[in-house]
Amino acid sequence: MFPKIHFHKTMTSFLLFGTIYLVLIVLFAVIYTAIDMSGAGTIKEHYLEETNLSLPALLLRSLYFSLITIFAVGFGDITPFGLSRLFASIQAFIGFLMPIAIVIHLFPNEERREGN
Repeated sequence: MFPKIHFHKTMTSFLLFGTIYLVLIVLFAVIYTAIDMSGAGTIKEHYLEETNLSLPALLLRSLYFSLITIFAVGFGDITPFGLSRLFASIQAFIGFLMPIAIVIHLFPNEERREGN
């Protein structure tokens, strides 16, 4: 049969994981911005002429890139270069593992039953 899921636990879990996602998105956006400002790497937007972006514009671009990276969307309109590539890979891996963590958290004691 179907596993029992308690509504309160489920909502609390989704809020917890939503908060974790939000923190990771902002954290990686700050990392991408810092890397860009240090000159160790950049995230290049292919459809926009870049001419010394202001800090808010750079942060917004980093937030957008962070969001599409953690959810593995990857539209292809922005590409990481230099040290940003390493952090984009780490963030994509974390984004890949998060749904698995959510399922394990929601169904900790479920056992798979072998077919008869």
